[in-house]
Amino acid sequence: MKKITSIVVIAAVVLSSLVFTTGCSKKQEVDLSKYLSYEGFSGFATLREKPEVEDYETKYDDLKEKRKEARLDDDDSKYDEYTEKMRSLRNLNKALENVKFKLVKGKDGNLSNGDTIKVKARYNEDKIDKYDVEFVADEFETKVKGLEEGTAIDVFDAVD
Repeated sequence: MKKITSIVVIAAVVLSSLVFTTGCSKKQEVDLSKYLSYEGFSGFATLREKPEVEDYETKYDDLKEKRKEARLDDDDSKYDEYTEKMRSLRNLNKALENVKFKLVKGKDGNLSNGDTIKVKARYNEDKIDKYDVEFVADEFETKVKGLEEGTAIDVFDAVD
């Protein structure tokens, strides 16, 4: 009976350590298409080369403030949760700093809402790995959206 109990305890320890180590090493999966942005108006827009986390500093400061409140409330689990969220956001931002987008299909300078474009992300995999981030796809198709409508003005139209 003692031998069976020892085996069960050892198996439980091994199993829990496997679960713990595999859970801690999981990389954050990132869909790069969420970080596309454009410059210009619909019909005249270009793809921005660099991705960015929208409102990064505001989001980071909010998490920092929530973590501080959790510390004051002696809520260790919330404190740890916000610390992990801050780490993930910081790592995502650092990883995105190493990415450049290139338009593969579409007319850069003439992008309009509704256009389907193909984008290739270029980056050094070794630099990205250290941030525990994994990009879902480095080449993808997406529709252009969110551009303001604009009107082309011919500056020479009024000149005789």
